Amino acid sequence: MKKQVGVVLGTAFAIAWQAVAGNVVDIKNAAFERTESDGYPSGWSRGANWHGERSGHNGSGGIVYETDKVPVEGRQHVRQKVALRPGKRYRFSGLVKTKDLAIERKTNALGITVYISGFNAQGKQVFGAAAKPFVQGTRDWVKVEGITSEIPDDVVDV
Repeated sequence: MKKQVGVVLGTAFAIAWQAVAGNVVDIKNAAFERTESDGYPSGWSRGANWHGERSGHNGSGGIVYETDKVPVEGRQHVRQKVALRPGKRYRFSGLVKTKDLAIERKTNALGITVYISGFNAQGKQVFGAAAKPFVQGTRDWVKVEGITSEIPDDVVDV
C-alpha cells in the first residue's frame, strides 16, 4: 500500500488564530520552525506517526502525518494548549497538503484539517470546531478555515 501523508503548516495559525473581535491568540512555535534534537517541532504534543520536517509551504517548517495503513481511529492529531477567553468567538485557519491520503468509510474520518476542542474541569469536551474543507487524496496546499462558537464559561482546557 502507498504511504499516506498529510502535511500541516503552522504559519497561518500565527496569523489567523484571532478572536473575531481582533484579540490575537499566542501559539507557541506556530510555524513549526523550532525543533527538538530529534527534529520534532517543540511545543507540540507527540502523536503517533507524526514527525517534523522542512516540508511546509515555501520551505518553512512543517509537521507530517505518515502511515502505510488507514488509521483505525478516526482522529490522529498533535496538540497544543492555548488560552481562549470565555464568551469570545475565534477564527482559525491553516494550510494542509496531502499525498495518497485514503479515508476508510467505516471510520468517522473525513480527511485532514485543523480542529479546536475545549474541555471542562471534569475532562468532558464542551465545544469543538473543525476547519473546512477536510482534505484527502492528493492535493497541493489548501487553506482550511473555521470559526468557533462562543467559548463556554466552563472551559478550562483548549
